[in-house]
Amino acid sequence: MMLAGTATLFYKRKQTMPFKVAYFLAWPTLGAAVILVGMPSRQKMVKELEGNGTLEPGQLEEHRQRGVLQMAAIKQAAEAGKQTAGNSTSLDPGRTS
Repeated sequence: MMLAGTATLFYKRKQTMPFKVAYFLAWPTLGAAVILVGMPSRQKMVKELEGNGTLEPGQLEEHRQRGVLQMAAIKQAAEAGKQTAGNSTSLDPGRTS
């Protein structure tokens, strides 16, 4: 918040370079805060989607479970890749040293 105030001060003084720096540094925090304040809650989004027929009541849990299964598969693949990489002595797959 202090950076946003500093940016305003530099803008009023017509100091463009300090304004640009302060503005650039303020947006990663201030921008995220603005988005989070304006974003509706999860329950409100689910209720709206179910209300207009886009999402059927059981579909949300099915999507959540599918996401959990996909993440488990990704973790398994990563572990298998680590184990395979640990056994390899060469970066060239065609080379047998």
